[in-house]
Amino acid sequence: MSKFILETDNRFSHFGDRNADYAGSVVKALASSKYGVSDVLQVLGQQENQDKGIGDLVSSMDAYVVSVDALAPNIIEIVIHAPLAAKNFEPGQFYKLQNYETFSKKVNDIPLTIEPLAVTGASVDKDQGIVKVILLQNGASSKFVSYLKPGEPVVLMGPTGAPTTIPDNCKKVLLIGGGLGNAVLFSIGQKFKRAGVEVSYFAAYKNKTSIFKIDEIQSAAHHITWICEEKLDASFLSDSHNQERFFQGNIIDALSYYKGELNQYDHMIVIGSDKMMEAVAKFRFHDFKQHFKSQSFAVASINSPMQCMMQGICGQCVQVQKDPSTGAEQVVFSCVNQDQNMETVDFKCLHTRLSKNTLQEKINLAWSSSLLD
Repeated sequence: MSKFILETDNRFSHFGDRNADYAGSVVKALASSKYGVSDVLQVLGQQENQDKGIGDLVSSMDAYVVSVDALAPNIIEIVIHAPLAAKNFEPGQFYKLQNYETFSKKVNDIPLTIEPLAVTGASVDKDQGIVKVILLQNGASSKFVSYLKPGEPVVLMGPTGAPTTIPDNCKKVLLIGGGLGNAVLFSIGQKFKRAGVEVSYFAAYKNKTSIFKIDEIQSAAHHITWICEEKLDASFLSDSHNQERFFQGNIIDALSYYKGELNQYDHMIVIGSDKMMEAVAKFRFHDFKQHFKSQSFAVASINSPMQCMMQGICGQCVQVQKDPSTGAEQVVFSCVNQDQNMETVDFKCLHTRLSKNTLQEKINLAWSSSLLD
């Protein structure tokens, strides 16, 4: 909303925690909308064609499903028409997806409603208003995504999180993706390439069947190392490039094997499971620290539990950071800035937080499976 007002009237308003008068609780956040709506309507009322202006704004905020496709086992891509959400997207950001109870699939008159899901913003078409999001199906709500139908209205909040930034004087970057984490790196790699940065990409997978969006990975990097615990060769590529190679093993095996190349990188971005990122952090800052430039920076994308994704209201995404020199701790909201200094992330805290809903998810999944049998 603030961007719309800024474009039309050279003014903007902040709602919720963005305004100090309303920060601190959900009740205050809701109050900000109540008291702010009159200002929004006043600005809209000053437009030459008020009805068209409001109509265009409402239609730009509407979101509906275009298609739902399985990319790999338990990995789903949802294509959504959502013009405003597409227009505001920057590489590295993500969205919150929900369905409407009214349109949801019913089993024995029970609606299969999707709880708020953080979904990866893989790519957008700003001209067509298309957003492509990707998620891993590992719980009841994420399984329900498969029942979304083309044309079905959905709630797509965002984009949220901070866009990925390019450090000053960065000439070479190493992107490391594990499984679903690769989906986030498509747009990030393209952003670095457009900025004239040389991009090397380590794309890691458990097996061949989990590899997806090959073309997007190829367009996101100058050099690609395909890493898989099964043996790979160029046969799975429809269009092989000269700057591609194959390695059998896990990501740490590959980094160890190519350790002689690591001192060329000015920056590193790692996205994957918490265990994978923890292993890379240990490799980078402890076991193989001498193979990296001393001034090179490493970022991990922290996917902690999230609920409101409104930047500091619910506190579900709180993550501990620890200064490696002093041991001093601080807490940060991951939904505000998911890209965090890898050296300061408390991965034990992250793993504990990611595990806290495990039992509830198992119960929900068993219950929903029994409904669908």
